[in-house]
Amino acid sequence: MTSDRRDGDMIDGRRYSVAQLRAAVFKGGGKLARPLALALLGRKNYAQKLADLRKLMLNEKETPRLRNMAAQFLGQMGTSAALKALERGLAVKDELTLRGVLHGLGLAGSDKTRQALQPLKRRQGIVGRTAERTDRRLGYRTATSAAPDRAATPPALLQLGRGATLPIEVKPARGRPVSDALGALSKAGKIAELVADGAVSLRCGDRDMLFLFTRAAGGPTLPAQQTVLGVVAARERLEGEEWRVNYILVADPEEDRSRRLQVTTARGTPVFAGAARLSRGGATFELRAVDRPGAVAVDIKGTYEKGRLTFTQAKSGQRRRPSLAPTALPRPA
Repeated sequence: MTSDRRDGDMIDGRRYSVAQLRAAVFKGGGKLARPLALALLGRKNYAQKLADLRKLMLNEKETPRLRNMAAQFLGQMGTSAALKALERGLAVKDELTLRGVLHGLGLAGSDKTRQALQPLKRRQGIVGRTAERTDRRLGYRTATSAAPDRAATPPALLQLGRGATLPIEVKPARGRPVSDALGALSKAGKIAELVADGAVSLRCGDRDMLFLFTRAAGGPTLPAQQTVLGVVAARERLEGEEWRVNYILVADPEEDRSRRLQVTTARGTPVFAGAARLSRGGATFELRAVDRPGAVAVDIKGTYEKGRLTFTQAKSGQRRRPSLAPTALPRPA
């Protein structure tokens, strides 16, 4: 996608040099708003990137929105120096900036980071909830503890109606796409160790994705403890190509012969839920979309045996649930 299309709503970051974007971010006053300039700059690789992002994040006089964005880009860098900067960011006072720091740590953090999150998890409000999600996400990366949220009642799930559906094309995945995804996700430290065995290609409409197992899921049947089974990853084509984790699949024991399944976004929002029933040779499973604003009904059924997924049904609806309507601001008195 480029802004060469004449509709006026596309921005091509390749049209702007690093120098131009840095000037727009730090000096302002150009054709690009500062948040947009930073969004484009954060996708580029250049020598001063770490220093620029750290400076923005830690500057108490900077706007919270830019500080939040800078922290998230540091998390995407995923280097030890970026992690060190984010750990300093845990001391910032502004809540929006702090939430950006927590999101960044969810990408770049470690078990040591989880210890540092404990005081923030005890805070009331959105910071405490964000710290809790970050801790859970870091647990997912190492396939340890931090069980998924347990709602007082199971989430409402969407049912496929009688209208038209889209098939989700499923087939084994191997070769270059799998090795590229594993290399990119491993380098960025996105999730617990992923493996090529059993990889599955998923295509729904014009979206191409990969399901990749974690090494912890490679046994003959589903593990007896809470386990990250795998991720759904997609390749984004913006400044070049970059693999990102879209969804995380977690299995959590409920009874001797069943497992609770939950699929969340990379930030911990539940999007699919279901269950797996164990049998002597493996397990059968079913997943459906959680009823939430903007969701599309999805019905997936299949089997799991010796580290292999087989889908017996994979369909998606074509109509989304209504999104939340924006709330009108109160008129001044």
